[in-house]
Amino acid sequence: MNHDYAKPDPTPTAGADILTEAHHLITGPRQAEYSHPFDDYYKVKELFYQMTGIMLTVKQAVTFMVCVKMARLSTSLENDVWKRDAVVDAAGYRGCLAMVHERIEERMRSITDGIYRNETMRDEITADELL
Repeated sequence: MNHDYAKPDPTPTAGADILTEAHHLITGPRQAEYSHPFDDYYKVKELFYQMTGIMLTVKQAVTFMVCVKMARLSTSLENDVWKRDAVVDAAGYRGCLAMVHERIEERMRSITDGIYRNETMRDEITADELL
């Protein structure tokens, strides 16, 4: 019997560079250019509503982008084509989703405490608008 699958990976960090690159993309210059993912995807969900009449949450707007990247990656893999950038982007969008979640949790705590005021979007923001 061949047990090659059980052998340890000679380079245990193989693939981790994808995550490092995605981290750099969502926390480095791109974030400075587009702002925090919550702010960016808040605008996306609003534009999507204007175009379709369908109201997404900020998390759903980011998740939609994860789906786009996964669909493209699936098509590439079906054609035996490795698209490294699609893998990096998918990891990045998942990271953006986590950042959005953390921002919402932070704002929910602030709203609960009655102290949050969003000065970039509106004078006040409600819990319903965050979800």
